[in-house]
Amino acid sequence: MPTFRYEADNRDGQRMSGEIAAPSREQAIARLSLDGLSAIRILEPSTLESSAGEAEIVMAEIVPAERQLSLAETVDLSALAAGLAASGLPLDTGLKAAALEAPNRRLSRALLAISRRLSAGLPLDEALGAQGERLPPHVRGLVLAGLHSGRMASLLEEFVAMERHAAQLRRRVALTLAYPAVLISVLLGAFAFFAAAVFPALAVILDDFDADLPAATQVAIGFSDQGVYALLGNVVVVFCAWLIIWLASDLPELCSMLKTFPLLGPIARWAALSRFARMLALLLEARLPLAESLHMAGDGARDADLASACRKAAVAIENGYSLEEALMLHSAFPRSLSPIVAWGRQAAALPEALNTAADMFEARLQSQLGLLRTAVPALTFLAVLWGALFLVAALLLPMIGLIEKLT
Repeated sequence: MPTFRYEADNRDGQRMSGEIAAPSREQAIARLSLDGLSAIRILEPSTLESSAGEAEIVMAEIVPAERQLSLAETVDLSALAAGLAASGLPLDTGLKAAALEAPNRRLSRALLAISRRLSAGLPLDEALGAQGERLPPHVRGLVLAGLHSGRMASLLEEFVAMERHAAQLRRRVALTLAYPAVLISVLLGAFAFFAAAVFPALAVILDDFDADLPAATQVAIGFSDQGVYALLGNVVVVFCAWLIIWLASDLPELCSMLKTFPLLGPIARWAALSRFARMLALLLEARLPLAESLHMAGDGARDADLASACRKAAVAIENGYSLEEALMLHSAFPRSLSPIVAWGRQAAALPEALNTAADMFEARLQSQLGLLRTAVPALTFLAVLWGALFLVAALLLPMIGLIEKLT
């Protein structure tokens, strides 16, 4: 296997060098990118045999560190690259034209940066490697796999379709929760208003008449001192919870936290597993090594727990375990996945088996989503009904008691 000498920047911005064995230049850069290295420069194996004085190194321009593209920006870039690859247009010219009409400046800068490097004569692999943390590792790996296999257009089209489906699911969940979140926020706001403006005056009147206070009124008056801040804080909590759900697909750590929520946890888990299985199938179809594919599929799942389990499973595979055995070692993977993987490996149809598993996870996801859409409106109705009855009881019961006392 060829050995490539490289120089690259690590996550701390420090320059490092070394050698890596890989079947091709593309896979060498893909492996280094997965290790978190950027601004990679590669010395071809044939150059290593020449004298040091004659060695020519092709280096990608070092770019300033920039925040990783969001999910929507990554999907837009992949869709553009797939369209250009399918049309046969030069990538540098097409990306430059696309940058002029990009929906935001950050995506435009990324497109222009890749275009400039391609125009300067750099290979696509090094142009992507120079982007550092800007491009997610699984997207860089997918593009390099497509370049190596000659299927870049079809691979990126499948990836874009998969991510757009995930975005549609996120919108469905967010819209399912948006109306209940608004109703609960209005209810909490009503509690805050009555606690600040109504119950303090009511407490003075009832105290003057020495009226007996029912339990609901006592609780409401107790809130009038500091309860307004607590209730307004609850409104903020409701808004932040909805925001976390919306952002969870972009931030793997939030996705892992979301799995602890009732009703939402199973949805987040099955969605991440479905993305993982489809991404792994896509990478294996591109003939990437299994261990590297696991790394990239874990990143593409956008779940911190699942990504960690994928890294551990990749190490197990490098130590001689089969894929189904490596998956059985970690609780992040459901037990039902290993038999399907074992069948696919024995039938030499592992990508097809993984797509079957993804369909199974998708069915479970849709079942949980149906449960969410049924349960959330009912629970919201009960919460609003209880809140309204509590306010009515806290206001009217002492007045009825006061009237009875006066008569």
